[in-house]
Parts: sequence; C-alpha cells; structure tokens
Amino acid sequence: MIVKLVSSMAGDRFSFRPGQVIKCSDATGGRLVEAGHAKEAQAGSEIEGELFDAPAEDKAAGDRKIEKADRPAAETPEARRAPAVEHCAGETKQGNPCASTKLVSGTNYCEKHQDQAKS
Repeated sequence: MIVKLVSSMAGDRFSFRPGQVIKCSDATGGRLVEAGHAKEAQAGSEIEGELFDAPAEDKAAGDRKIEKADRPAAETPEARRAPAVEHCAGETKQGNPCASTKLVSGTNYCEKHQDQAKS
C-alpha cells in the first residue's frame, strides 16, 4: 500500500516527515489511515521511503509481557544528577549560600568563611 503521511513518524529504524509518500504493507497502511496518521496516496505518486514490518520473531517478542525482573529500575531525577559536591556551609554578604568547594581541611567552610564556623 502507498500512503501519504499526515503527521511525522519516527522509530528505531525509520523517520518520516508529514507529506512524505511511503510504501508499506496493506495492514500497516490500513492502521495508519485508520488512526489518521496517513491517507492513501494518489496513483503514480513518487515513493520517498518504505516502512518495513518487523520480522515475525520481533513481533512475538514485542507481544510478550515484560516481567518485573526484565524491566530496568526506574531512574529518579536525583539518581541522574551528578554526585554531590561538598560546598562551603557559609553565606555570602547577600545571604546566599557560598558556592566554594575548596574547604579548609577538617571543616565545612572555605577560607573566606572560617569566621562563620566559629560563631
């Protein structure tokens, strides 16, 4: 079946823009038209790409349910952040936290804020 895309499509092995004419199986073309992602192309339209169906073995693997053990652990935003760097516990004159990471040995303060450590 030859269809003209109404919306863009992208996958692991393909990427198509709206307005492109692609060749695909009748089943895939029917699903795209039914879902409103494409419309049947006019006879004689120049084909700009092909959308191949996945091999039968891939379809079977895709249809099976994924067990909890197969799923990767959910990644939280905190887990994606860089490891925490210790910053000076002192405050600037404006009351903002000090951004210095050069701490005086054995303290939580940089050289400029050592006086705050004593108070």
